[in-house]
Amino acid sequence: MADKSGIQVARETKQELELLKNDVEHLTAEVERAELRKLRQANAVLEEKVTRLEKRADASDKLLERVAVLESQQADTRKAKDESDKRQWQFVYIFAGAMATLLVTLIVQLVLYWVKK
Repeated sequence: MADKSGIQVARETKQELELLKNDVEHLTAEVERAELRKLRQANAVLEEKVTRLEKRADASDKLLERVAVLESQQADTRKAKDESDKRQWQFVYIFAGAMATLLVTLIVQLVLYWVKK
């Protein structure tokens, strides 16, 4: 009988071992599923961040284009102002020259008038 009870103990141990193996496999599968869930969640978060960063990059590209256009317009405005200032001074010089010529002509006319008298 010792052999039968030893055989029974061995069978029971073997059955318990099979149950434990099934439990370990089940727990391993659950752990893998849980890690996949976490990985999927992390992936979703990363995709959202990438999307936000892409939108920011697009927005910053548009802003850089606008800044370039504004800088170009500012340079054009400065150039136009400089040309306007040059023209204004040219007008002042021409006017001053005309006034000087008029003054010299008047003086010469007065001198000639007094000399003739």
